[in-house]
Amino acid sequence: MAGSTRTAIRTIFCTRCSTLTTPPGRVRPNIAFYNSGWFHDVIGVAQRTTDRTERERLYSQAQAILAADVPWVPLAHSKVVFAVRNTISGLVVQPSAIGLYRWAERAR
Repeated sequence: MAGSTRTAIRTIFCTRCSTLTTPPGRVRPNIAFYNSGWFHDVIGVAQRTTDRTERERLYSQAQAILAADVPWVPLAHSKVVFAVRNTISGLVVQPSAIGLYRWAERAR
């Protein structure tokens, strides 16, 4: 699972996520106000495991829990536009609409 997906799940649905991802003094995000002990336990174990296969299995399980509960349904999604000259290549736009310019280069 991509890092942005993990971040999105934690930001939108997780209250009891690891304190490693939340700076001291800050409230942990949970913008959907979702409360499922089973989901939070699975996410917590996924955050702590170092085994990639196990972590992917756990995040898949967490996604299945969310799909069954359907705690949040987005009703709209904005369209993100990036204007780039035809001399620029390598711009990567993530699903979160963040542009990654690390690989962008200008044609000579």
